[in-house]
Amino acid sequence: MIALAFLQHCREQSEQQLNPRVLFPQKPIIYLEPEEVACSCVGCPQLKVQKTKKREIRTMHIGHFDVHETIKACPHGECQQIYRCIDLDGFLAPGTNFGYDVIEHIGRAVWLQSQTAKQIQTHLMLHNNLRISESEITYLAKKFVHYVAKAQQDKLSEINQFLHRGGGYFLYFDAMHPGDGAAHLMCAVAEEISEKVNIVLGSVKLPKESTDTVVAFLRELKAKYGDPLAGICDLLASNLAAFRKVFPNVLLLICHFHFLRSIGKDFLEYETTRLQGFLKQYNVNQRFKELLQDCQQKIEANPKFIAYLTGDEERCRSEFHLFPGVIQAYYKIRWILAYERELNGYGQPFDRSEYTYLQRMKKVYDNLQEHSFNSEELTTLKFFLATLFEDQDLQKHMGAISRKIEDFDHLRAIMKIAPTWGVRGLNDDGEECDMLLMETELKAFIDLERISKNPDKAYTKLKKQFQKYWKMLFSRSVDAHLPSGDIVPVYPQRTTNCMERLFRDFQRCEYKRTGMGTLGRTVRAMVAETPLMKNLKCPEFLNIILNGTPTLAARFAQLDQMEVQKEVSGGKTKDMLSPGLRRAMSKSDFYKVFIRSKKQKRMVA
Repeated sequence: MIALAFLQHCREQSEQQLNPRVLFPQKPIIYLEPEEVACSCVGCPQLKVQKTKKREIRTMHIGHFDVHETIKACPHGECQQIYRCIDLDGFLAPGTNFGYDVIEHIGRAVWLQSQTAKQIQTHLMLHNNLRISESEITYLAKKFVHYVAKAQQDKLSEINQFLHRGGGYFLYFDAMHPGDGAAHLMCAVAEEISEKVNIVLGSVKLPKESTDTVVAFLRELKAKYGDPLAGICDLLASNLAAFRKVFPNVLLLICHFHFLRSIGKDFLEYETTRLQGFLKQYNVNQRFKELLQDCQQKIEANPKFIAYLTGDEERCRSEFHLFPGVIQAYYKIRWILAYERELNGYGQPFDRSEYTYLQRMKKVYDNLQEHSFNSEELTTLKFFLATLFEDQDLQKHMGAISRKIEDFDHLRAIMKIAPTWGVRGLNDDGEECDMLLMETELKAFIDLERISKNPDKAYTKLKKQFQKYWKMLFSRSVDAHLPSGDIVPVYPQRTTNCMERLFRDFQRCEYKRTGMGTLGRTVRAMVAETPLMKNLKCPEFLNIILNGTPTLAARFAQLDQMEVQKEVSGGKTKDMLSPGLRRAMSKSDFYKVFIRSKKQKRMVA
């Protein structure tokens, strides 16, 4: 038998990392009885034992141990107050078998370290001698999410002070849709302006991303955290309409990256589609693979050719014209197929993969036309490229998209988004810039004769898009009223990249944890507040929800356990039937009760 005081001592040592695991020669047993001897009601005799139950408990610092708990009740007919020992409630919730520290360990392992249930199960078995099934680990991970969400809800006032300590916050919101019949996962991120700290304010699963569903989500955020200084979102009409409805007097801006990507896709769509058609028409990919395979077979058949593939770059540059024709053809085809290395990772329309692909082919074709050779492989390559680039329609569309790309890249330079020389890809937040200067330069660009008077429908649509979103593109400084009374001008980010990074990080972690390439099933089964787990990586926010406790496990013990259990069980009410009646109803012959009662009524009549 182990004393409860020693159990408390072990837990304190484990929290201080002095004794993270206590070993016992056999499974410990704790006997618990309520301290009260008599009830507080008038004329109540000594308490009577109502029942005794045995529980098998699992904690990180002890492992498995048994608890024999005696529950007593007041025998008074009108009172019947139940008394139990609450000393163990600091370790685990009433009616449960897993300690708060087990829930914290599993929650951190799943949501912060992306470990699978099998990995957690193995670790707990080897290091803590805890046997937990994978389904139980999945359940406890969801329970961890409910506890953290409850802790955040419990500290709304402190979180509000945190968000408004620098005069307010900027609100970024967006949704992701993993497909496969799953709901839209909409999240909102707040940027605290004094220290530029980002936290997830809320998340919800929406059946569809309509104005009404987004309005309900934003109204809940407004009730909890008040009005932001400004809102930033993508160009989705439902998001724009919902924000104006909930925050009519708050500045609304659109993401520059989403705006440029939207107008760029429309601007280059026709020519890009035609180039894709040419690549399919001439079966370019398959033809290059055949030529490359033919060169490889000839190189492998001749051992002397291998030396040309193992030299250094300097020799290749200086002596390339002396290489055999089959080697030259092999190098040129490999260089053409490596066109994706010129892309910057922004995606369409910033990375024009088809245009870059054809540009490399054109450079090789021009080079082959400048030199004479007697190689069969180079002749075959030249003949294939000639049939492609002598197509008049291809030349026409290559010239058209080249001019459009020049104009679109001019826009990228003015707005300082996704620069042509950038290497950060989708993690690019955009350069800091003078918004007044940008507005002036963009107006001058649109007023150019080749832009304003161009008969192409793509240029007309480009101008209409700028006219539609002009007021939401250029933000003036927003006044932040500090608690000291000072007024400081601040600027929001020009992109919603914090949202994109949140979703990409969430996808990466779930792909790693589940091993699946789609999030449809994951989003359908997950708790809606799961993205809130990213807040645990913010030390300041974590200190707020800890409420002075040393660990999350200790914080969970402070929360209202009955309310958390109700949320975890989906809001189900407690079964009012006694255990004896529940057992009787599970029997196959219980229906005879109804038959017997019916016969009795007939006899009475």
